[in-house]
Amino acid sequence: MLKQYIRIDTDDDDILLEQLKQSAEQYLKNAGVSVSYENALYCTAISMLVANWYDNRDAISAKDTLSMQFKNIVSQLAHIRKEEQNG
Repeated sequence: MLKQYIRIDTDDDDILLEQLKQSAEQYLKNAGVSVSYENALYCTAISMLVANWYDNRDAISAKDTLSMQFKNIVSQLAHIRKEEQNG
């Protein structure tokens, strides 16, 4: 899924992609989002975050490279988690 999203055809960066995926899961968890690969928004958020980090891995700048769409998805997923916890 990630390789298709990022458009990678080789296996050269598989270890890096797995590391970025794990980091993205932790990032979302820290933002109050539960791991849920059954949720299409969660999968999209993981893909967007990994793609952003992969594409910008050599760049260090003050520019915010995460899109507003990604931030909105994380906000929605965190809201869903709060609703589930509050029952």
